[in-house]
Amino acid sequence: MSITVLTGDIIESTKLNAVLLEQVQRAIAETFSEISGWGTPARFSEYRGDGWQIAFENASLSLRAALIIRAKLRAIDRACDTRIAIAQGSGKLPEKIETTTDAAFVLSGRTLDQMQPAFRMASGNTPEMDAICILLDQIVSNWTSTQARTILPFLSPDDTPRQQDVAAQMGVSRQSIGKTLEAASYPYIIATLKLLEARQPHA
Repeated sequence: MSITVLTGDIIESTKLNAVLLEQVQRAIAETFSEISGWGTPARFSEYRGDGWQIAFENASLSLRAALIIRAKLRAIDRACDTRIAIAQGSGKLPEKIETTTDAAFVLSGRTLDQMQPAFRMASGNTPEMDAICILLDQIVSNWTSTQARTILPFLSPDDTPRQQDVAAQMGVSRQSIGKTLEAASYPYIIATLKLLEARQPHA
């Protein structure tokens, strides 16, 4: 069985006011709840005030999950973001992830510790996946809050929503949604995710 571990820390958490910090923490916890609804066992842990970890039994959706977390945070405010280290490995998902020393957890934590200051996403498994993380990080780091809010429903692994439905929910035109998705590089992001997910094991 393949386990994915996402380890992160909230960027400049001490500079966020109490309201924003609570919203960020809630958004990360909400993403864990969404992952738990993807038909795969998942675990969540918070630590050191601004640190967090999510683990789940699905290798194919690891990068998508990371992008959803960052989209949720940047949708709150451009000052809200997190670093994310992605690692995968074989094994069984433990009941408690806070104290486990399984390889995927150690690799994810080490990757976060060794992440270069300029980057906010990294993969601990292969140079190729790390390169993809770097390129996607550049795109995500330039999202406005509006772009993050717009792209978020389209990152779901479920059926892709219709642009007109998202437009109605957001109170804008369908044309506005299309232009915003284009500006946020959504066509390139979704093409990348689909290629990777088709090649990676689901469990």
